Amino acid sequence: MKRVLLFSLLVLFAFTAHSYPPPDSCLKTFDVPEDSTFSNPDDVRVDSCKESSTYTEFYGKRFFTANFNYNIIPRTGVFPEDSVVEYTLSEIDTIYTQAISDFQALETEFGNFRFREKFPNFPDTSNLWTRSFLIHFDEYVNIDTVEKRLDLFSCVEYSGFIGWFAVTSNIETEDQNLSIYPNPAKEEINISYDKMINSIEILDLNGKEILSNKDLAPQMEQSIKIDYLNAG
Repeated sequence: MKRVLLFSLLVLFAFTAHSYPPPDSCLKTFDVPEDSTFSNPDDVRVDSCKESSTYTEFYGKRFFTANFNYNIIPRTGVFPEDSVVEYTLSEIDTIYTQAISDFQALETEFGNFRFREKFPNFPDTSNLWTRSFLIHFDEYVNIDTVEKRLDLFSCVEYSGFIGWFAVTSNIETEDQNLSIYPNPAKEEINISYDKMINSIEILDLNGKEILSNKDLAPQMEQSIKIDYLNAG
């Protein structure tokens, strides 16, 4: 009986060790469709090992975004728009004990990460707007699992991964720091822009308009329900 139990434990341990995270050799850069309009600039990877419990699931490390219900990290100032201003877990205000506990658990499970100011050129937003950070992990993490963890945090209003595949075009456009998350999405997408948004159109893969909101109240962030739309 002892031999059987020991064998079972070894099998369980071997499976668990392989399931998350998978070995580096399992994570392959996702091959985007053979179409020049798609690119994978942030090197999103996919678990390619069929024996893995996360087979075909996606991995990334830059960037997740999170909007907070309160200002967990005191601002150190206002900086030029293109500044990189980062914080570590240790810089969370000590009065927010639950937030500290939640992010310590996140670090234990997925490794080191940094908070980055999403809008370093904005003044203190603790009273006017929700504070927003980008979260950058040092190593590749399971995108879906991290999003689910962040959604459980009481300090997080909403979160998502913004390093998904980009659609390129030969049409000249302004560089306006647009982000859309989560992507892919099933129920709702959040759109964040560095200017006011008052019109949104969604097209299918054939270029047909399937949703149009052209009279939105001007805001820098908008949420759109898409749970009734077909895939594609």
